Order: sequence, then structure tokens, then C-alpha cells
Amino acid sequence: MYNKENHLLFSEKRIALFDELYANLERGYSKSNIGYSSTLLWHFTGTFLHDDVFSIAMRVKEKGPIEQSIEFMKNHIDTKLSLQDICRSACVSLSYFSLLFKAKTGYTPIEYFNHLKIQKACQYLQFTNLRINEIADKLGIEDPYYFSKLFSTIMGSSPREYRTNISK
Repeated sequence: MYNKENHLLFSEKRIALFDELYANLERGYSKSNIGYSSTLLWHFTGTFLHDDVFSIAMRVKEKGPIEQSIEFMKNHIDTKLSLQDICRSACVSLSYFSLLFKAKTGYTPIEYFNHLKIQKACQYLQFTNLRINEIADKLGIEDPYYFSKLFSTIMGSSPREYRTNISK
């Protein structure tokens, strides 16, 4: 990014690239080190030639209300959240939030949260030996029958069938 006098502004990422280049050359001058250093040098030089692109790519993206709420859902996957809880995490009004969320994701916030829970359930089913009721409990769903019904609705098979099919 340029300042008013058309000078490059300081960039931690650019300095880190240079440090990596320098540290790599300090390890010796083997073919692989020289090859990698050459690639780093092209990348480093490119950050000056295409500073506008480099600055945009390296800029930390500010999270909007939808991204904030999705992160909140992921961090609270093991609890039961209400629409109000999710909405509060985004710091916007309930009606506006619901419309915005549906427009951006195609799901209502609660539907999306349920999909996240079922995604996590699939991981548990595939990579653990937890029983169905233990998985439901880990996802903040008290009723294992409700969990099985929700899972079947979203995945098209029961949790038990899903586990059996992925182990084949």
C-alpha cells in the first residue's frame, strides 16, 4: 500500500518473507536451498511490483456479522443455542440478522447450526467409537431420539447406518 508520497508502507509479511529468504541462504548453498531461495526472491520482488494485490491479499479480513455468528456457532457446537443467542453474537437486530443470514448462506441460522452439529456428528461417527447417545450429548442435544431424527433428516440415513456405510 502506498502512502500520500507514493512510498510503500511497512509490511510485516514482506519482512517475514525477506527473513525466510535470508535464513534459508544461511543454511547453505545446496541446489535445493538456492532453488527455494530463488522462488522466495521472485515472491519477495513481486510484493513490490504488485503491492496493491499483495496488500489486499495480506490484509486481515474484518469479519462481518454472518462470519462472527458462524464462528460463535462453531465455538458453541456443544451447547443448545437460541436464535437470540446467535443474533447477539453478531450484534445486529434479530429480523435483519435472519434475513441477512439466509441471503448469505441459504439457511436460517438454526438450520445452519444444526448442519454444523451434524457435520461434527459425522466426524465423531467416523473417527471415534462413541455411542450415538454420547455423540448427541457432546453436541448439546439431550434427546438421542431427536438427534437421530435430525441426523436422518439432514444426512438421509440414521447415525448407525452412516457409521456402518463409512466403515465398509
